[in-house]
Amino acid sequence: MRTTSAVCICRTHDYADLRQDLALCGLYRDAATALGRTIDDATPTRQGSTDMGNVSHLVPTIHPTIGYDCGDTIMHNPEFTRYGITAHADRADRAVLDGGLAMAWTAIGLATDEAHRTDLLTRLAARTRR
Repeated sequence: MRTTSAVCICRTHDYADLRQDLALCGLYRDAATALGRTIDDATPTRQGSTDMGNVSHLVPTIHPTIGYDCGDTIMHNPEFTRYGITAHADRADRAVLDGGLAMAWTAIGLATDEAHRTDLLTRLAARTRR
């Protein structure tokens, strides 16, 4: 099988700013809301750095977050882990499952709605013409 793929390796900023696709974020917000999740802010923001920012400069991207009540712990530390795998594992598991399902519904919504798909391809083409 032959493809028309090409690889370009070039040095850029280590972590570019994250550019979330607002239309895709809207699909995700609708999916998460349908699961009973409350979305705090209609405009997605991302704090911190991520290499996904680099990807978001090339293709329409979302980087949603989903949470659960984890008491007075903070993310990315041992107490947060312990909290999520002990007495409150059901909450943590529900967050993981809801997040995955919301992402799947986002992809299904994009794949099955011609208007969303056409708009996405238009936005993608605009990025590649730069």
